[in-house]
Amino acid sequence: METILVTGASRGIGAATAKALARAGRRVIGVGRNRRTLDEAGKRVADRGATWCSHACDLSQPEQVEELVRAWPDLDGLVLNAGVSNDVQFGRATPEQVQNELQVNYLTPVTLLRHHLSRMRNRGGGRVVAVGSLTSFVPFPGNATYAASKSALYALLRSLRVELRGSGVQLGIVLAGYTDTAMTRGMRTRLPAMTADAVGRTAERAYEKGGGVVIPGLMNRAAAGVFGAFPDSSDLVFARMSQLLVPQTDG
Repeated sequence: METILVTGASRGIGAATAKALARAGRRVIGVGRNRRTLDEAGKRVADRGATWCSHACDLSQPEQVEELVRAWPDLDGLVLNAGVSNDVQFGRATPEQVQNELQVNYLTPVTLLRHHLSRMRNRGGGRVVAVGSLTSFVPFPGNATYAASKSALYALLRSLRVELRGSGVQLGIVLAGYTDTAMTRGMRTRLPAMTADAVGRTAERAYEKGGGVVIPGLMNRAAAGVFGAFPDSSDLVFARMSQLLVPQTDG
């Protein structure tokens, strides 16, 4: 039975990805802080013929992440979806808030990758998909440390793809743009939002096809191209429009 672990699987993109991956012959391990919501997400996975296992874990706590590794030491697939966003300007962020973002969005994935990539490489195969952010290309004023943590994850996955070339381990990263989830609901922006289901299906396709760098949505791909090719000029234009385009809270 193919075993796939999905972090942040109780809601949003993680729950949608777990559902998209579900099929007979697969066991999906859903990781999240709330077992009740995990079990609810698991019903949709089980309805599609997969075996579901809930694992309650606070991914901001390194000791609980180590327990997660010990509980599920051998995986065929890993989806690194869990993420947090402080939604606060850099000058107002506390050290604890910044550390929490770095821990969940980058350091916890590092811990999981260090263990599972070694096992996958020794076995001669495995699949990893990380759900990153379009902020790896496009500035995110008002939450710069979130962008930094997701950019670190993106750089790590790209480097590991080269490092593990020929090992049989396939890595991919989905750079999601603004998505309607519980984390973003209530923010003000003129940007159209993608649905969690659409991003989840993109993550599933990246998993099935063996990875790559994927940006869902034509507008998101265009933005990544412009900001990547013309960083200075696009940043200047964006600065004048950021109040309208950057998702932000009233606080």
